[in-house]
Amino acid sequence: MTHTKGDTVFSLQGEAATYIMGLNGGHLVAPLYEDAASGDSFEDDPQTWKQVFTKPPTAVFDSEIQQLLESKAQLERDLSDIRKQVKQAHKEANETLAELSKYEPLRFVKDYLDGKITHLVVVEGYSQDEVSIRPISSYEDNDAERECQEGKWMNPIRLLSLYGSKKLEWRMHRYARGYSESSCLAFPCTSEEQAIEKAHSLMAEIIAKPIHDQHLEGRIRNASLINFPVPEEFITRLKAYKLKSLEDQVSRCEQSLAEARAKMAAVVAEAKNVGLNAGGAQ
Repeated sequence: MTHTKGDTVFSLQGEAATYIMGLNGGHLVAPLYEDAASGDSFEDDPQTWKQVFTKPPTAVFDSEIQQLLESKAQLERDLSDIRKQVKQAHKEANETLAELSKYEPLRFVKDYLDGKITHLVVVEGYSQDEVSIRPISSYEDNDAERECQEGKWMNPIRLLSLYGSKKLEWRMHRYARGYSESSCLAFPCTSEEQAIEKAHSLMAEIIAKPIHDQHLEGRIRNASLINFPVPEEFITRLKAYKLKSLEDQVSRCEQSLAEARAKMAAVVAEAKNVGLNAGGAQ
């Protein structure tokens, strides 16, 4: 094919150049380049190319290889589509989790999925005044129920439910003999430090509630289990309550003793009367 000066031609490798003239055994061309910053094209110093083409040449393959290459290209397009779908799914999931995270109890869902939950702060007891900090790993044991250090029976987590409508809270269910026996409040935490802070915050609320003197010892014990500082007032009240209880017990014992002595005196007097009457009859 005859080329004219000024034509754009291509090398075997697909490089573009401006055609200048034919030479013996080759062609004189000025390679074309593009400035990436401005997008402008410019010519380089003339070079001699052995072959030039009007259009960039493409490799010719055997029909089977060509079919495989086309299949490969289709698979790459399919893979690209799947990656886009996965990326979109992740985007939507993250948006959903971000929306859920606006509600503090629901932040647990994302933290759990990310494997960030390390501890649970559990509130239980008849008066909901027993607070404990438990590593999440302690619930991953599949053995039968077992007793932990503070004397609480623990099972592997089987159900952690979200309760409430406007005010949401997590409750952990305890199972025995195949059914749920009870549930208790649970606060998921992402570190031991956060768990301690949460436990102390909950205990501070519990301590602030009114309490009868007879229940002080249990509340002091519960606070001590999580190293929460016990108010001096509680200790003073408990000592006074125990002293009063002992005094009342002593008083009751003295009263019982006095009553017993009176009964004994009556029995002795009656026995003497019986003896005197028997002697007079003789």
